[in-house]
Amino acid sequence: MTHANAPLSVEGRRRLVKRCRTRPIAHVAAEMGISRATASKWANRYRHHDELGLHDRSSTPHCQPTATAPDMVARIEKMRRTDKRSAARIAHELAADQTQVSRRTISRRLADLGLNRRKFIDPSGDTNREPQKIVARRPGHMVHVDVKKVGRVPDGGGWRVHGPEAPRRKTPSARRGRPSAAATSTSTPRSTATPASPTPKPSRTRKPLPRSRSCTEYEPGSPPTASPTTSG
Repeated sequence: MTHANAPLSVEGRRRLVKRCRTRPIAHVAAEMGISRATASKWANRYRHHDELGLHDRSSTPHCQPTATAPDMVARIEKMRRTDKRSAARIAHELAADQTQVSRRTISRRLADLGLNRRKFIDPSGDTNREPQKIVARRPGHMVHVDVKKVGRVPDGGGWRVHGPEAPRRKTPSARRGRPSAAATSTSTPRSTATPASPTPKPSRTRKPLPRSRSCTEYEPGSPPTASPTTSG
């Protein structure tokens, strides 16, 4: 496929060939704004391949020693269409038949055939995969989730469900096994009389530690004192 600024399209090449029949190639090339070599190339292709020579050729090399064999490509396509195998499964089955084809190579071949997507095979969304039961074979094979009730929500829901005025079934103190405030209020009241307390001792006050002053924090009228130096 030619680009947008190509001087020659398929129709332009056809006009070039017609003009070269009666005029020199160099004159026609200069008139069409191309080189003489390009004009000779298209004229020779038309001479050898007729109308088919005016179309672009594929850039694929003629000889590919490492290319996948056509019969192998047909086998991969059959396994994909009929058995609906994945690329990894096809590579595994081919390896069992002493045929080593990498999974990446099979994926490229399926993409070239237009079978790389499952929806391209079954547009209706059908699948041949069966759900299997997962069995934990070792610790950590499956994800374990531990659920712990942290909030003190009574059975049947709390105030968010029944409203703030709804009575609670259990108080927090009753859950912990302690008597509630109502139970302690009915007990024998304490005596208000207290024995004579001894004379309180005066509290000891700690003197604040002297704060080190910088060279700019001297009191007015007091000369600065020199810091003691140690003789080595």
